[in-house]
Amino acid sequence: MIRASLEIYSATFDAEYLAYAITFQAELDSSFAAPGGGYYFTSDTGDASIPRFMESYDGALPSGSSVELWNLTELWRLTGDPHYRNSAEGIESAFASAAAASPSGHAMMLSSALAGGSGVEVVVTGERDDPTVREMLHVLAEGYHPRRTVLLIEPGGGAPMPDWLPDISVQGSPAAYVCREGACMLPVYSGSDLSELLSSL
Repeated sequence: MIRASLEIYSATFDAEYLAYAITFQAELDSSFAAPGGGYYFTSDTGDASIPRFMESYDGALPSGSSVELWNLTELWRLTGDPHYRNSAEGIESAFASAAAASPSGHAMMLSSALAGGSGVEVVVTGERDDPTVREMLHVLAEGYHPRRTVLLIEPGGGAPMPDWLPDISVQGSPAAYVCREGACMLPVYSGSDLSELLSSL
């Protein structure tokens, strides 16, 4: 559900779905988190006589741990909350030995870990239906960029301002801020300028 909510947010930029992802993650942290890092397959409210386990092996479907590693990385970039990054590092620590011993059995786990490396965060400010904003979002939707996270902040509210983003105004002309690890370049104000900036990275 967290992955689905984040995917819908990235497709629609409806902040309600980002809020869903944050809510579902809080429930996962509350009932499924393991003390040493990672997440159990079952909650702590289940039958205590049934052993709890954690899964990392990516079979025909990726494991929950692998998907959750991707979720946490994206939530950290979208919100700036260090808890998400710490939890992601907990998953990596919990399964590092298993992934090293069988890389082919941990394809999604390794992909998620790579996606958590040095990435690019792009913050677009302006109304979702503004032609310039739509042009910028179209540029950002082109191609496959697993290390790129896109956040839309509208003047009327919606998605929260991430903690790592410098103090900016969302009341003026639409703008796009390209950032790495919380350090942002000067804003650009058109889709063509955004495309040129991204191609230079």
